[in-house]
Amino acid sequence: MRLKRLWALMALLAIVVLVVGAGCGDDDDDSGGGGDSGGSGESSGGGEAKTGMKIALLTPGTGDDGSWGQAVSEGAKEYGEKYGAEQVEIAENLDTPDQYEQQATAFAQAGFDLVVLANGSVQQATQRSAQQYPDTLFGEIAVEEGALADNISAANGKWQNGTFLAGIVAAMMTETNKLATIGGFDFPALTAEMEGFVLGARYVNPDITFQRTYINSWTDTGKARAAAEAQQSRGADIIFSATDQATQGIFQLAQGGGTLKYVIPQYFNKCDQAPDVVLTSVLYNLQGIVGRFVEMAAEDTWKNEFVELGLDFGVGTLEYCEGTEGDIPDDVKKAVEDASKKITDGTLVVPGLDEIGTSGSADDIDPKSLEQ
Repeated sequence: MRLKRLWALMALLAIVVLVVGAGCGDDDDDSGGGGDSGGSGESSGGGEAKTGMKIALLTPGTGDDGSWGQAVSEGAKEYGEKYGAEQVEIAENLDTPDQYEQQATAFAQAGFDLVVLANGSVQQATQRSAQQYPDTLFGEIAVEEGALADNISAANGKWQNGTFLAGIVAAMMTETNKLATIGGFDFPALTAEMEGFVLGARYVNPDITFQRTYINSWTDTGKARAAAEAQQSRGADIIFSATDQATQGIFQLAQGGGTLKYVIPQYFNKCDQAPDVVLTSVLYNLQGIVGRFVEMAAEDTWKNEFVELGLDFGVGTLEYCEGTEGDIPDDVKKAVEDASKKITDGTLVVPGLDEIGTSGSADDIDPKSLEQ
């Protein structure tokens, strides 16, 4: 796009500082945990897919953080390569709405075809960017349902289904009947993950008590460890982590031999990061969610819509770990299988963001009322 003002040039220079180039053809074929994207792998638009697109991904993490950032980055690169993208760029470690809006508008001004914002707490930044650049497609992940500019497609996973299943595992394996959750930030999509964990635990063990802590960071391992230490001091022996690199601090504490025995992380398969303490990882097929945006843009099937993706799309599956799977009794795995089947066939419905998007909301719900 032609640059008409000096501020536009400065915005583009900001990309050089904050963006990590992710050339499409330089990655291994094995995407490391991407799983089934839910797509067919063939053009669904009835014609030849568009090639030569420019794709940008904006994420709070990094492409090698072993968490959310790596999962969404792998999706952008994998599907960019699949559809012959000219350029795939990843802006990393973005925290504030202003940072997201600055980067989104800079990419749009630079002529990028698709900009994906992988942070559910910056919806207004996406909306403003999309309204300013109506010829650019914008995808957003982990958001609340609401008004969308005409060029936005939004996808929210039913994250709480997976954390509900993780809660079943934790509640059947705790020795203290005290569980805890640690979250990065308090906003509905993330809070619903933590409350889903609480509901799943209460579904099989009504005697469980819970601690909830938000550390207001995705990356600060010291804050995460301090929060975990406080929870351990009050008896928690299993912690569900709803943050990114900061989870390493919880792993460190659990490896120290205290009351805290297991950690249940999410977003990416983290078994290799702490094989003796990761009880299971909750996976959301974030690779496939990002890939879905790329696929729609390439195949001219873009939909201005808000969708929720569930277990049938690979959102909310559990990945057991070689180092700890032997600790999990067969009856626990069977309980997870049964609940997963009920969720899939609709006979057990875990509430959405409107019901469990605020901290503590799961305490007021009778888990048995979820069965249809």
